[in-house]
Amino acid sequence: VVQYFSLRYARKKRERKVVDFADLEHFALRILRNEDGSRREPARELAKRFREVMCDEYQDSNYLQEAILTAVSRIEDGQNNYFCVGDVKQSIYGFRHARPDLFMRKFHDYTPYSADKSSEDEDTDVRTQGKYARKASGGDTAEIRLTGTRIDLRQNFRSRHEVLDSANGLFEQLMIPGVGGVAYDDEAALVVGASYPEFQHGEFNTEILLTMTHEEDTEGNSILEDESSGAARELEARTIADRISHLVRHEQIYDMKSGQMRGIEYRDIVILLRTMSGWADIFVNILEQQGIPAYSTAKGGYFSATEVVTILNYLAILDNPEQDIPYASILRSPIVGLTAEELAMVRCVNGTPSSGNKEAWYLSLAECTRRYAAGQAERTNYALRDKLAEFLSFYDTMRDSVSYTPIHELIWNILTETGYLHYASALPGGAQRAANLRMLTEKAIAYEETSYVGLFNFIRYIKNLQKYDVDDGEVSVLGENENVVRIVSIHKSKGLEYPVVFVAGNSKAFNRKDLYASLLIDQEYGLASDYVDFRSRVRIPTIKKAAVKRKLLRENVGEE
Repeated sequence: VVQYFSLRYARKKRERKVVDFADLEHFALRILRNEDGSRREPARELAKRFREVMCDEYQDSNYLQEAILTAVSRIEDGQNNYFCVGDVKQSIYGFRHARPDLFMRKFHDYTPYSADKSSEDEDTDVRTQGKYARKASGGDTAEIRLTGTRIDLRQNFRSRHEVLDSANGLFEQLMIPGVGGVAYDDEAALVVGASYPEFQHGEFNTEILLTMTHEEDTEGNSILEDESSGAARELEARTIADRISHLVRHEQIYDMKSGQMRGIEYRDIVILLRTMSGWADIFVNILEQQGIPAYSTAKGGYFSATEVVTILNYLAILDNPEQDIPYASILRSPIVGLTAEELAMVRCVNGTPSSGNKEAWYLSLAECTRRYAAGQAERTNYALRDKLAEFLSFYDTMRDSVSYTPIHELIWNILTETGYLHYASALPGGAQRAANLRMLTEKAIAYEETSYVGLFNFIRYIKNLQKYDVDDGEVSVLGENENVVRIVSIHKSKGLEYPVVFVAGNSKAFNRKDLYASLLIDQEYGLASDYVDFRSRVRIPTIKKAAVKRKLLRENVGEE
C-alpha cells in the first residue's frame, strides 16, 4: 500500500513539475549512492573537492542526511574529514524525524579529547561532538584536528553563573538516559566561560513567577480550572507584563559592550513560548494593553487581520454583491461607516417578514441598500441615504471596471479612493496595518503572474490559502533594533541572546494527540494499528501498537 501510494504521489508531482522537501533529500541521495548503499561517481568527485564536511546541530540530523553527508566526505576512502557539532540536550526536532541516537552513538564510541594530545600531527582529522570545536593558538583561531575524538565543550559564554546554576539544578533532576537521552551529571553540566563582574548578591538571580489558576468566587466555585485556558493564559501574560514594567522602571543590567550598568529596555527582553498558536496573540494583546510594545514572530494571522478582511470583503461583493455577510461587513466598516441601528434601518427598507411583507424574506442586503439610497424607505434618514448613495456611486464605478482592471490596481484604487489606507495607518499599529494592505496588492501582483486571471479566481485562490492554513503571518515592520519585547517560540530562539528571558507557557500539558491516532508510525518498529473485527464491529488495540505508543510517549516526554 505504501509503495503504491508513493508511486501515485510521485507521478502526480511529476505531472505538476513540483517537488517537496523530502524529494530534495531523496533525489540527492539517488545521485550520490546506489541502491546497495555504495557511492556513485558524483559522490567520489565531490569528496575530492571538499577538504572538510561539517554538520552543525548534529543532534537533529537523521539517517538520510547522514548518508548524504558521508557520501561526499572521505570516510569511505579511509580519511575521516567529517566534522560534527551538536548537543543532544538541545534535540527538539523529533517531529521532523531527527535521530539523536546518531549523536549518542558517536558520543559513546569516540575517545574524549585530552590536552596532552594537542601536539599530534596537524594533518590528522577530527570528528567531534559539542558546541564549538576551535581553540586559540598564538592569538589566532586554529582548528583542533584529532582522529575519532570527542571534544566536550562545556563552557557557556552567554550566561552568568546564576542562570547556569539554575539550569544545572533543574536538569540534573529531570534528565536521565531513559528520558532525555543523556545523564545530566557533572560532565554534562554547564560551566561559566565568560567573565562577568560581581554585583550585589541576588541582583541577577533566576526568578520563578507563580500565578494562581484556581481562584474561587464568593460561592466557593473554581473560576479558573484549566491551566491552558484563555483566562489562565491572560493571567500569566499579565503577571509577566507587571514584572516587565517593574524591570524597565527600576532594574538594571550589565552591558557587555560598554562594560557599564544601564537601565533595562524593552528590546532587552524576550518571552519564550513552547507553542505560539493560541498563546502569542494573547501575550501581545495583554502587553500592549499595559503600554508595553510587543512583537510576535508567529506565522499566522495575516488573513484574519481586520484591515485585510475588510478589503477582501470589498473584493467579494465586487465579484458578487448578493453576499449579505461581506456586504454587511463593508457597510459597517469605516469605508461606509454605518452604525448597527442604521444597518437595521437599511435591512428593513420594505418592512419585516413579521409585518406581512413576504418580499422582505428574499431581498438581499445589496438590494435593500439600493432601495434605501433611492428613497424608497417608509421613513427615510436623509443623512443615511446620502451616505449610501455616495458608497454606491463609487462601488458601481469599481464594479464596472472589474473586467478590464488588474486586481492589484483594483485593490489600490479601493485603498486610496475610499481613504481606507490612510485610516488604517492612523490606527494604533498603523505601520503594521498599512504594510499588511500593501502586501495584499503584492499578493495580487504575484497571482497575476500565473496563468490564472480574473477577480473570481483570485478570491478563490485566497480562500484556498485560508482553507489549507497557508498563512505566512503579518508583514514584519520591525528593524533589528526596535525597542519592543519580542515573543518567539523556543524553536526559533536557538542561537539568539537576550539579557532578560521569560520562559512562559510551562503549565501547558504535553501534546499527546498523535499517540491516539488509529495508525502509529515509528522509524524502528514501523507501522502499528488497531485490530478491527468487522463482523462484531469492534476495534481492539494490538500489542504492537501499545509498544509503539509507549516508545513514542517516552521519546515525546524526553524531548519536552
